Amino acid sequence: MATKKSSPKKSKKESTDSNNSNVPKALGLFDHVNHIRGTQNPKYFSTLSDADKKSFAHVMLMKFLSMDRNALDSLSYIGKYQDSMPSENFYSVLIAVTPRSNQFYKYIKAGKSKYDDEFYQLLAKWYECSSSEAEEYSEILCQTDEGIQEMINICKAYGLTDKEVEKIMANEN
Repeated sequence: MATKKSSPKKSKKESTDSNNSNVPKALGLFDHVNHIRGTQNPKYFSTLSDADKKSFAHVMLMKFLSMDRNALDSLSYIGKYQDSMPSENFYSVLIAVTPRSNQFYKYIKAGKSKYDDEFYQLLAKWYECSSSEAEEYSEILCQTDEGIQEMINICKAYGLTDKEVEKIMANEN
């Protein structure tokens, strides 16, 4: 009895890759970020295809370029005008203010608040400041035992019981 040899089957990934081998892949956001930080060719934007220009999102570029603390001041100034600027001009401004670097900058996620919002409101009222400043004060105060005791005393000064103080200062992280 003769055995029948079957032809090797291609996986879905292999078959789609071979079908699209002639179509160039569109540039993504990180390709643009790497170009702005590295090559910085002034004529780069005019060489982009329509598909490449779709991935040139001003807000997202600013978000990832701002992870470089050295460029943060100038990027924050540019951020005010990013919506009103055409993409080609926006690119020119970005390469002018972004230092050339191949260094990796870690993306910093927004952190959760350490304490309850009610606690920050009490600190803001006590120090007569904004809630964001109160959050900064709490970060400084929680570094020492005396600072933690100070925060507890502030809560008690507003008439909170020990249980209520424990509840709003509970570290959820």
